Amino acid sequence: MPLKTCASCLYLKINETKSGMPVGSCTMTGQAVPQNILGLQMTFWRVPMSCPLTPEEVFKSEHKADPENWEVIHYKPSKEIIIPII
Repeated sequence: MPLKTCASCLYLKINETKSGMPVGSCTMTGQAVPQNILGLQMTFWRVPMSCPLTPEEVFKSEHKADPENWEVIHYKPSKEIIIPII
């Protein structure tokens, strides 16, 4: 079954910004992938049209998938960070 978000993709790489916040990107394209980051929770909601994988592997879309298809990753930072509460 084709992937509907980048969260389960083998080519997803999660890097940390200097402040320790996670950012997901594709190791095949080097581009950031569609995501929302809230603290250390990353929500992925689609596969971009620029994805080089085949239609058999992924379902590409310009629009967000239905919420029931969104995937969440709870990121664990490589070092202790302080997240300000606003």
